[in-house]
Amino acid sequence: MKLFIFTAALLSQLSAFAQEAEDLDEAQKTPDVYESFLKSKLPEARECYKELLAKKPQAEGVLNLTWDTTEEGVVKTIIVEKNTTGSEQLSYCLTEKSKAWVFPVVDKAPTKVTYPYSFNPDQMAFHGPLESAGEPTVTAKPKPAPNEFLKQFANDTRQTALDNQKELKACYTEATKNAPDTEGTVVLDWSINENGVNTASKIKSNKTGNKALAECVAKVTKSWAFPAAPKTQYVQVLWPIKFVKTEKL
Repeated sequence: MKLFIFTAALLSQLSAFAQEAEDLDEAQKTPDVYESFLKSKLPEARECYKELLAKKPQAEGVLNLTWDTTEEGVVKTIIVEKNTTGSEQLSYCLTEKSKAWVFPVVDKAPTKVTYPYSFNPDQMAFHGPLESAGEPTVTAKPKPAPNEFLKQFANDTRQTALDNQKELKACYTEATKNAPDTEGTVVLDWSINENGVNTASKIKSNKTGNKALAECVAKVTKSWAFPAAPKTQYVQVLWPIKFVKTEKL
């Protein structure tokens, strides 16, 4: 029985995609292949987490799973070693998905692998090449609004972004055709009126060095349908979006 335990630091950026283990050459099949294999399965973990976020937008925590596999890499048992998310739904979803996984075979021996999933809404808001870099900053003007309203408005704004993330990915794909190494944060400045219309979508800052990317993001977000601001007022939203290359770990 071989035992491999991966530390939480390996999951600090959930935007990474790795090559499927079965595609690796024999010379590459070292214990590191388990890390690569599990990273290649992160999209399935994101699916489970996205379902949870739809019900609990601020849900976060750590979920550690241990798999016992046969000599052929087939999963025999799955143990939830730690779950600080407070969600049995999340652990059930991921364990059910992983039952069908076939782990890479190393030295033709049964294997025990423990892996930590660190879930955070800021990391998971945009998967693939995009991640939210932080919470939106929401301010009602010209008069202040209750904190509960602002908190709910921020959550609703986050959901709007999740619902429209394909447009952001399209911007990234197009803008990086000639600049594939583009990374960084674009901070947008939105003004949302009482009808939920974004009357102004401005670029507050652009750390990507890619003007086309920032302009595209500002343009597509202007047409999104947002929650309504209080009557006779508007809500200013500052939203930082971090763009990360998918292959970066």
